[in-house]
Amino acid sequence: MEFEKKPIDNMNENNRMPETVNPEENMEEEKSSKEKKKEEKNAKKEVAARKKAEAKAKKAAEAEAKAAEKRKKKAAKKAAKEGKITLGKIIVDEAADVISTHDRIQASVDRFFAAMKYSLVYEMNDARIRYKHNATGMLTAFFGTIVIICFMLLVFDHETSYQYSYNGRILGYVDDQEQVYNILNIAGEKLSKVNDAKIRFKVGQNITFKKVSSSKKDIDTADQALNKLTYMTEIDVVGYGIYEKDRLLAVVESKSVADKVLDDVVNYYRTPDKGMQLQKIGFKHHVEVKPVNVMLTSVMTRNEAEDILENGGKMSLQHIVMEDEDTAKLQEIYSADSQEIRVIGQSDSNREEEEADTTEKGDKNVSKGKKIDVATALSAVTATIRTPESGDKIEIDRKVEPITVEMTEDGTMSEVIKYKTIEKKTKEMYRGDREVTQKGVNGRQIITGTVVYQNGKEVKRDIRDKEVLKKSVDRVVLVGTNDKPKWYPTGHYIIPVKNEVITSYFGSRWGRIHGGLDFGMPIGTPIYASDGGTVTRASYFAGYGLCVEVTHNNGTFTRYGHCSAVKCKVGDKVAQGQKIALVGNTGNSTGPHLHFEIHPHGGGYVDPYPYLYGSNKGNQLNNE
Repeated sequence: MEFEKKPIDNMNENNRMPETVNPEENMEEEKSSKEKKKEEKNAKKEVAARKKAEAKAKKAAEAEAKAAEKRKKKAAKKAAKEGKITLGKIIVDEAADVISTHDRIQASVDRFFAAMKYSLVYEMNDARIRYKHNATGMLTAFFGTIVIICFMLLVFDHETSYQYSYNGRILGYVDDQEQVYNILNIAGEKLSKVNDAKIRFKVGQNITFKKVSSSKKDIDTADQALNKLTYMTEIDVVGYGIYEKDRLLAVVESKSVADKVLDDVVNYYRTPDKGMQLQKIGFKHHVEVKPVNVMLTSVMTRNEAEDILENGGKMSLQHIVMEDEDTAKLQEIYSADSQEIRVIGQSDSNREEEEADTTEKGDKNVSKGKKIDVATALSAVTATIRTPESGDKIEIDRKVEPITVEMTEDGTMSEVIKYKTIEKKTKEMYRGDREVTQKGVNGRQIITGTVVYQNGKEVKRDIRDKEVLKKSVDRVVLVGTNDKPKWYPTGHYIIPVKNEVITSYFGSRWGRIHGGLDFGMPIGTPIYASDGGTVTRASYFAGYGLCVEVTHNNGTFTRYGHCSAVKCKVGDKVAQGQKIALVGNTGNSTGPHLHFEIHPHGGGYVDPYPYLYGSNKGNQLNNE
């Protein structure tokens, strides 16, 4: 009996021989399963811990906010009940509570986001395990995490930092206050060198810090902070004011400089007269040196301070108004009247804030189609007369009188007896004319006694003995009282013709001097006296043809040549502007014109042009 052979592939699956099982492979799979379960368990614990930390941080932040609100209400209620707290203080307290709450919440937020960072790492690890055999799920989890991280970086790219300010003016932000501490001396030395003044930054006084939340990109490096401190354009410094009777006279960089200035001013007047002994010297009124806040540009050098104390002058000070300063306090500090205090602008930080606010409001008004109020526009023009406010830049301009130094000396000395001037009125002379008839001569005497000087000028003397060595001689001056006639010379010259055209100037011409000005005018044009005086010529004169001469003060005279006719005679008194002749073409003339000359006392020529048109117009010729 034959059996049919069947291929193995066609055998029934139940009749197949069992496959051989590898024990080591089973153990590996079992171990992998346990590790996976363990990792999943740890991940769940970490997620639970994260959620617990988040809930705790959130709960703490809410509790702090509620507590702050409760404290604020309680404080306001207590203040209102007692009636001792002003509205301004309530606002300040509220602001302080908000800032304090902000700092506490910020700390909680910082801890929250630190926990979030750790949670994201564990979340990524958990996703890697869960989607080990699922590439799509793995990519989805990865990119989802990236999106969350980017969103957090975009929205919450802030951290706790320190805002540093100079005299209330915000300069920037740093991670650590020590960063600024370490560069203050360097910045002070640089500023002192550039401005030739002693400038020191003091933490808590002119340099202050405030804990805030800021963007990481706004944080300054040490170099950036140094540059901001070194290149400030508005620096309010503590100078030292020199006061006399509580009136500010000068501001210098330090008390030692102020003391040296005062010593120099006293020494300027210290030297007594020959033969006299110095009894005492000092300031007549109470003088003191006090600190005063001014902008760096208002600090005077030692020489400038000495000059204004000795001679007086105009003092100009600038200052940035602080929060605790009002008009009354500014008047007291700078010993100024309210009219002397002028608002000239705002500090850089305040101006930037206001410009930003104005721009924002302006954009809103434009977008809404609102018109700009004329009163608002005019307020910018009249800003200088408003009441100074915190952050305003003010200027104080006023006249300063010299400080009074009083010196007392005693002894015996020889001194000059100054002559006196005696004026005698006379009708023989015209008003404004003066004539010295007797010269003054000083005398000399020897005195014994006490003399008091203020700023070098004698104000008091107590003479115990006097011996006159030589008497003084009075100076006698005659002063005219008679009114001047119309023809009396004025001392300055007018153009002798109207609508004049100059055809030839003073100077060399054709090999010789042309001694005057030629005015090309039609025949018959009136000629007027350039100044008042007496006619001394009215006839033909050599090449001048028909000529007129008018003599003025001290022998000076004017000449008018080539006339066609004269309207005066010798001896006539003519006033300035009076018609004396007509333009012609007589004598050596190439055409109708007036030849005009001015002759000084003693003879010779001068160029008439400056006296008619230029720099000498109005000057008296006899002064040459």
